[in-house]
Amino acid sequence: MRDLLKDFISVSEDQPELEGEPIRVNIKNIAQDVIHSLKSEIFNNGISIATDFQTSEIIFSRNNLRSILYNLLRNSIKYKKPGKPLKIYVSSFKKDDHLVLQVQDNGIGIAVEHQEAIFHKSTRVSHKIEGTGMGLYIIKRMLENNGGSIKVESQMGKGSTFSVYFSLNKDR
Repeated sequence: MRDLLKDFISVSEDQPELEGEPIRVNIKNIAQDVIHSLKSEIFNNGISIATDFQTSEIIFSRNNLRSILYNLLRNSIKYKKPGKPLKIYVSSFKKDDHLVLQVQDNGIGIAVEHQEAIFHKSTRVSHKIEGTGMGLYIIKRMLENNGGSIKVESQMGKGSTFSVYFSLNKDR
């Protein structure tokens, strides 16, 4: 499994698009699909998810957008605060020349000193929670290779907000 992951990483570093050609996609529809795929976990854990898509269409790879949303929602679920109902808020809006997709939660949060490192290859903040430390790294590469970016704002014990910036620049 680790060899397969290493092959995937080495291929993805050389290719601007990991999977699929950029097309007009609807973020709301893809978010609903991802939430549906996680429905048993959401129901079994009493998780509430609210959405607000002020802008919902973007030119991007459908598979990559799905991977981004899936990874961010899975991370919110994995890093929920024990004993507290998890609330996730997914939204999108235009800001300058970007469409911004945000995933906000009331989970355990990320310490300030780890907020930049979580986007580096194989970085894991907690070894108590299962994972490879590759998800946010791959998301960051996908976005940067397509003129976008990802940022996090977080406070320990209060939760995190991941902001994904998709370029609306037609030249990109």
